[in-house]
Amino acid sequence: MKNINYSLIGKNIKIFRESHYLSQFQLAELCGLSQVYISNIETGKKNISLKSLIKISNALNVSCDDLLGNNILNKQYSNTELNILNKFLLDIQQNLFNSSFINQ
Repeated sequence: MKNINYSLIGKNIKIFRESHYLSQFQLAELCGLSQVYISNIETGKKNISLKSLIKISNALNVSCDDLLGNNILNKQYSNTELNILNKFLLDIQQNLFNSSFINQ
């Protein structure tokens, strides 16, 4: 049986949260959780419960598999790699927003 990598889950939550331009406080509000709890999950200080995992995946409009790291984010990334990936996702989102804004 494979162990749950709570640190990876926290990193994935942070990546998806930031790709949606949400602060920890905003995500917490959407999920009915505290900002401190979100911070502790993202930094690996607390293990996420199944109930919270579902709330966060619904708020971020991603699957639990995405947050668990069973899809695109299924390897351990260094902080440098995470920063590059995060910047890439933010750039894509900004470009999509700009092109949809210009086309209106």
